[in-house]
Amino acid sequence: MLLKKCYGEPVAVPKVSKYMQDANINWGNVFKIAQMPIDVRTRDYQYRFLNDILVNNYWLYKWKLRDDNLCTFCKSSVENIVHMFWECEFVFKFWTDLQNEFRDVEINLDLNSVLLGSQQDIVRTMIFTGKKYISECRFKEQIPTLPNYLIKIDFVRKLEFQIAKNCNKVSIWQSKWEPLSHIW
Repeated sequence: MLLKKCYGEPVAVPKVSKYMQDANINWGNVFKIAQMPIDVRTRDYQYRFLNDILVNNYWLYKWKLRDDNLCTFCKSSVENIVHMFWECEFVFKFWTDLQNEFRDVEINLDLNSVLLGSQQDIVRTMIFTGKKYISECRFKEQIPTLPNYLIKIDFVRKLEFQIAKNCNKVSIWQSKWEPLSHIW
């Protein structure tokens, strides 16, 4: 109890930490952010992401299920979790296009925010949806594009509206999605 009082609740450091640039990360807050999405699938996805248990070519090659470990999109670098979601030129362009499209929402995307999420509700939703979209594109072997992402984020917006409507929390939903109201 004394250790708990002095140091707080123990939190396991996820595997994605080896890619982080900042060593002073409060992992308890990171896991709280991962628990904030409304739908269970997104929460599960972020948990698997943080623990680096998403399938990518690095793992498939290591498990001898693939002949190479190169990126599905650019075919020039090893496809680990950081390359797949940040360093790949096509993925980086996707994030840049997203940031430019929604510059009035002030989405500040960097490696840490893409890997860990954001405290800002709408930005967190956009990042988590973007990562799930990139995974789907990887599976289909299609380059991620902003127009296709907008279809995904609109689906998430409508899904969250139905959940908010059923829980009688439409005003909370409106305040979250209001910064993007000019799009829909």
